[in-house]
Amino acid sequence: MRTRARLPEPTFPALALMLILFITSPTAHAVNYTVGAAGGGCGYTTIAAAITAAEAQVSGSRPVIYIATNQSYDAQALSISAKSMSLIGGVPNCSTHTPAGNTTINGGNSAAVITIRNMTTGTQVVLSHLTITGGHGSSGGGVDYIGAGAMNIDNASITSNQATNGGGIHFGGNGSTAAELFLHSNTFVSNNTANGGSGGGLRTDGKANVHIDEDQIWFYNNHADSGSGGGIVVVGPAYAHIGSPGYMLASYIGVMYQNRALNGGGIAAIAGSQGGAQI
Repeated sequence: MRTRARLPEPTFPALALMLILFITSPTAHAVNYTVGAAGGGCGYTTIAAAITAAEAQVSGSRPVIYIATNQSYDAQALSISAKSMSLIGGVPNCSTHTPAGNTTINGGNSAAVITIRNMTTGTQVVLSHLTITGGHGSSGGGVDYIGAGAMNIDNASITSNQATNGGGIHFGGNGSTAAELFLHSNTFVSNNTANGGSGGGLRTDGKANVHIDEDQIWFYNNHADSGSGGGIVVVGPAYAHIGSPGYMLASYIGVMYQNRALNGGGIAAIAGSQGGAQI
């Protein structure tokens, strides 16, 4: 067996401020929540408690949860339901809202790290400056999204998660209008595994559109060894538009790199019961 050189994990820029401001600007009077170490002036010490409070916030606004790096977040199985919100990590403490890196959220190999359900048209979830790792579920080890609405991910690493389908991310649409997933710059999906199913890095299915078009997006070393789509599997009628040039190391490396599967190491498209897949 040929041994492939293992490239270093990408490093993240200090801040993509214009992007964050664009995708987190509230449509109404949003409330900010802060999560971090006790005694540090933070509103909450757990992400789950902040999400519960944000879900209780009045409709018509998108709360923003800032997650500080001044404590660890292990054995996480977070759930968001029917509420727009932004989860932004990388802030060093609860007195600043400027990311300077990433906050790691570790699932502890017990469930999907972030499960998102019951989203409707017009709702939006933003995940920014997060490293999501250690998830282990039946669907979407790192992030498992089913619904309508939209999800934006930027400056994030979805790494070392596993699930039967969608080792890193599962994005499924079940609304009357298509759900929309946007992967923005500096998003890296790596070292995820689909155990027994398909979509090592990402599985999208149902009425869903996925957009992977910006610079600095990389699907690296994801596996679906007994299924399809080591990097990405698109199951009809889902649609994926992939226009990113990939990751800039010494020179650009393609957006799909060293993924493997039984069928379609990089990308696989499979017709579903509701229609054909489109890429």
